[in-house]
Amino acid sequence: MTLDLICKKTDRQIQEKSTPEVQPTIEPVILCKNCNAFVTKPEFALRTGEGFAQTFANPSGHVFEIGCFAQASGCSQGSARSSDFTWYPGYDWCIGICRICTFHLGWIFLPVRQGGAHPLLL
Repeated sequence: MTLDLICKKTDRQIQEKSTPEVQPTIEPVILCKNCNAFVTKPEFALRTGEGFAQTFANPSGHVFEIGCFAQASGCSQGSARSSDFTWYPGYDWCIGICRICTFHLGWIFLPVRQGGAHPLLL
């Protein structure tokens, strides 16, 4: 029986390879599509009985697929609050924009009382 050598490594190369490399833990984040600035983390995603992704249309007929987040520190208010045509009864909304480049990320829904959610475009 003969063995064909596919590759030959020195003892040093074998030792270097067998030493585990320490990889930094990379936490998943959601970034602005336009400038790559931090927006939020997947762990802040809100799930409803319908799941995470929801589809809504505005009064002009434009359809949006959104996902709601409890926190989105990279998203700031880009318009005045409005209760017109709200997708969530009992909530006012405003346009949500990237804090860095002002790109439209979605909407910020604020309950008439307290708290809030950040539905972002998917």
